[in-house]
Amino acid sequence: MPNINVTPGTGKTVATETISSTEYQQIKLIDSTAASTSPTGIAANPLQVTGANGTFPVTGTFFQATQPVSGTVAVTGVATEGTLDARTGSLTESAPGTDTASSGINGRLQRIAQRITSLITALGTPFQAGASIGNTTFASTQATAANFNATVVGTGTFAVQATLAAETTKVIGTVNIAASQTVGTVTNLSQMGGVAISLNTGVRDTGTQRVTIATNDLVPVTGTVAHDGVDSGAPVKIGGRARTSEITAVANDDRVDAVFTRTGAQITEPYAVPENSTNGNITTAMTGTTSTAVTGMGAPGAGLRNYIVSAVISNTHATIGTMINLQDGTGGTVIHQFPAGPAFGGTAIVFPKPIRQATANTGIFAVNVTTGASTFVSLTGYTGS
Repeated sequence: MPNINVTPGTGKTVATETISSTEYQQIKLIDSTAASTSPTGIAANPLQVTGANGTFPVTGTFFQATQPVSGTVAVTGVATEGTLDARTGSLTESAPGTDTASSGINGRLQRIAQRITSLITALGTPFQAGASIGNTTFASTQATAANFNATVVGTGTFAVQATLAAETTKVIGTVNIAASQTVGTVTNLSQMGGVAISLNTGVRDTGTQRVTIATNDLVPVTGTVAHDGVDSGAPVKIGGRARTSEITAVANDDRVDAVFTRTGAQITEPYAVPENSTNGNITTAMTGTTSTAVTGMGAPGAGLRNYIVSAVISNTHATIGTMINLQDGTGGTVIHQFPAGPAFGGTAIVFPKPIRQATANTGIFAVNVTTGASTFVSLTGYTGS
């Protein structure tokens, strides 16, 4: 309803109250005290309420934000502090161990704060200490064996990949290859186990690679120049032990050192080992024409023969000379014939090539061709197959 304009100074005086430049008329309730100008509804002049059982004064504070309440008020359906703690977490709740573990609100907020702190630490400057990241250049770290390790899993052979550009400063980390996988040709490998490989000639060092040969593998060693080729390069030399006396004998079939003089001349035993050397003699004069065994050159054994290296034939008869035949066994094939003249005539000879007996395991015999001579025989040789 619109306000009514009143012109002051005429008619009766009306009591009003100015509120925000507007005059509100004061009206006196009928049950207020007579001739009183005090407002009704205050402590000194309370509003009277008439009920079925009498008149009751209304007291207290009205039209205020907070109303005083006294007595006991029963409240139902509201969660207790323990229930709230169980559902939302207490003030001192610890953060959960993982991002997905169950937790109350306070614990979850602590976990989020921890993860944000870890992220800032990992990002480093300028994210730390409230620094600005505007127009910031971020450096990248080249992968090295220390910060990049790749493990190859699975089976089979890797397909050939494009060739990497030439590079001298990049390092590929450890790569584990399964036993069933293969690795193609590797060129320009500069290190092995973190140690530089020795690629040029020179003395052995930590970069020299060890090569192990299986016990059943043969490693042929050959010269660099073929027979009858033009000589070049250093010769493959043999060595041995320089001795002024015999070395101690070894057991049969043992390996033994070669023996040299102190000036490098190799000492050799002609024809055979010393144990197989033989000496044969006829020390009783042969005067007839009967085959006589040469003592010391009998049958040498199964599969073996006598070899004759030298012979000395003598005849002590003053006038009668004869020819002496060496025989392959008693009365056997003539191996060699020697002249033996009278008066200490005879023969002394070293054969340029030892004479090999034709029949194995047979002794050597000698016989005069002429009766009456007085002859002797001395032979040297060895036994062999």
